[in-house]
Amino acid sequence: MAEWLVFDAGNSRLKFGWWDGVRINRLGAVPWGSRWQEALDPAVGDEMAPGAVVIGGVSDPETLSVLGRIAKDRWGLEPLQVCTTVHACGVRNPYPEPAQLGVDRWAAVIAASWRAREQWHLVVDAGTAVTVDLVAPDGDFRGGAIFPGAGVLSDSLNRRTAGLPHLAPEFLPVPTQSTPDAIRAGIAHGLVGAILHLERSMLEEGGSVPCRWLTGGDAKLLAGHLPGDHQHAPGLVLEGLARIAEEAG
Repeated sequence: MAEWLVFDAGNSRLKFGWWDGVRINRLGAVPWGSRWQEALDPAVGDEMAPGAVVIGGVSDPETLSVLGRIAKDRWGLEPLQVCTTVHACGVRNPYPEPAQLGVDRWAAVIAASWRAREQWHLVVDAGTAVTVDLVAPDGDFRGGAIFPGAGVLSDSLNRRTAGLPHLAPEFLPVPTQSTPDAIRAGIAHGLVGAILHLERSMLEEGGSVPCRWLTGGDAKLLAGHLPGDHQHAPGLVLEGLARIAEEAG
C-alpha cells in the first residue's frame, strides 16, 4: 500500500509521519505560528503522493479545516478526520461524554494497547500538557490525569510573578543556589515526581506491572529520569490515529 500521511494537530506543534501499515516513519513537526503553512510544504517534502491523509488533534476546528484544504489542494485527497468515539480498535471509552476525551489521548492509548494485547498499559504524553492514562488488559480505558507541561509551568511563573524569567527545565542537582537554577530544576524534577506519583496511584487500580509508554515533545527530556521500563515511543499518537482511520475504513 502507498504510505498514509498522518497529522496530529497539537497545542504547540503540527506533528506528522508516514504510516506503512505497521509503523510510523519519517516523523516531523512544524510549530504553530503565522507562517506554519509555508513551513509545512518543505517539511513534508516532495515525496510521492500519500495513499491517504489522516487528520486528528486538539487544535481548533478552523486550523483542522485549513489542514484539510491543504490535503485536497496538494494531493487531491479528502482527508480522513479522526475523532474520539465510544469504542475503537478494541478499546472502550468510559467517558459519559466521549468527545470530551482528547483525540490525542484516545489515539495514544489505542496504539499502546495494540502493541501488546491483554496487558496493563500506562501511557505518559509529555507535551504542552502532561497526561498519564491507564488501559486495562481487556481494552477498558480506565481514564487518567492531566497537569501542565514544562512550557506552561515556566510561562506561568514568568507571567504571574514580578521578576522570574522564562526558563527551560533542566535536571540540575538539588538544592540549587540561584533562582534561575531553582526554576529549571524545580520544573524538571517536579514533572518526574508528578508522573511517578500518578503512576503509583493508578497501579493501585491496575495491580500488575504494566507496559509503560512515554511520548510527546518533552519525552526526550524525561526519558533518562523515569524508570527504565518506560518505552520511548515518539510516534504513538500518530500510530493510533492511523489505526483508528484504518478501522473506520
